[in-house]
Amino acid sequence: LEPLYATGIDGRGTTIAIVGGSRIDPNDIRLFRQNFGIVSGEPTVVLAGPDPGFTGDELEGCLDLEWSGAVAPAARQVFFVSADGLPQLNPDLAALTAVDGNLGDILSVSFAWCEADSTAEYIDYYRNLWAQAAAQGISVLVASGDTGALGCYGTDGLGSDAVSVNALGSSPYSTSVGGTQ
Repeated sequence: LEPLYATGIDGRGTTIAIVGGSRIDPNDIRLFRQNFGIVSGEPTVVLAGPDPGFTGDELEGCLDLEWSGAVAPAARQVFFVSADGLPQLNPDLAALTAVDGNLGDILSVSFAWCEADSTAEYIDYYRNLWAQAAAQGISVLVASGDTGALGCYGTDGLGSDAVSVNALGSSPYSTSVGGTQ
């Protein structure tokens, strides 16, 4: 990243919106940045629906905020958080709030849901939401999932065991980012 920083590309003038399903402890972000010598602004937290409190998703939210701030230290970060929203996942209302409000240049989503186990309505929800984001100039980046194409194998309780992709990143209006299987 040093060559980018040397030319002034450090996130300045950019807002990174991140969706989450848990409150975060800002001290975790501060400690990460202190340990690695990262100078970055404090993330803004927006409650985008029912307050989820602190859940098992806290670690994911901290991870996303820590590393986006490490890579783009001059970017503004806005963390949209909500309890369970529409069909099945925490980020549904958070993502909707970020896109409807046109509140970021980049939208980062680290949740995964097996496309083979999703309803057509769920897939349409995200395809349409990401199409709106694209029309507004928001780049949507969705994690491919920790297990890539094997994301359906025994992780969702539905038992399809199909080779599939993350439903949230299967839209042509998003970019699925991450590891492969």
